[in-house]
Amino acid sequence: KRHLVLTTSRLINLNGTKIRRGIALPKIQALTMSTEPENFNFIVHIEDEYDYGCICKQREELIKMI
Repeated sequence: KRHLVLTTSRLINLNGTKIRRGIALPKIQALTMSTEPENFNFIVHIEDEYDYGCICKQREELIKMI
């Protein structure tokens, strides 16, 4: 089970207690999300790194906070 954690400086993907990836907020260039109902996918576009696909049921709230 994985978790997304948003701090004041990073978006962190945790796998249990291990950090899989930490993305510095200033490096986030854009967010793309599906417009299909009940589709919770979104993509984080990151400067000079590969994009990161995520699924989050609280996607809208997370995107607003980012």
